Amino acid sequence: IFRKKFKQSVIIRLKFQPIRKKQNLVTMKNFKSTLLTLAVLFILVSFAQSCSNNDNEDVFPVPLKAIVLEGNLEEDQAKVEELRNGILEIAQSIPCTDAVDWKITPLGYKACGGPSGPVSYLAYSSNIDELDFLQLVEVYRLSQKALIEKWGLFSMCELPPVPKDVECTNNQAVLVY
Repeated sequence: IFRKKFKQSVIIRLKFQPIRKKQNLVTMKNFKSTLLTLAVLFILVSFAQSCSNNDNEDVFPVPLKAIVLEGNLEEDQAKVEELRNGILEIAQSIPCTDAVDWKITPLGYKACGGPSGPVSYLAYSSNIDELDFLQLVEVYRLSQKALIEKWGLFSMCELPPVPKDVECTNNQAVLVY
């Protein structure tokens, strides 16, 4: 008796099941339509962002630009060097007492890519105004790029080693390679 009732209830359930499937099918179509719309929207937004010609707008809240270079080669180089010296001064203004508080950033620009100069990477304390400091580093990179492009300068395309960490030695930040 139990088996017969059980079989009958299963049969009854099977009769109602197709109706539920049709309802789910309609809902599934709406879901797929919504999902497709969101995917297309995402692709369009991604494409619009990739068309931007500013290479630092996704990192900084305001697009940054190089300093104005209007002099001769020596004057322009001096302006860019002054900016670099200011960056080094800020980076070295805090004594290194705990390496955990220090980070590394690339510094400068080479015509063939990558950082440049005798100081290709720079350690800086996270206790300074980090956003302002990194914006200054980016302005320096853009300025060095503008200097190279304006005067047709070139450099060795050798890539400097990338530091792995920072150590504190005699209150100075030392890059570890």
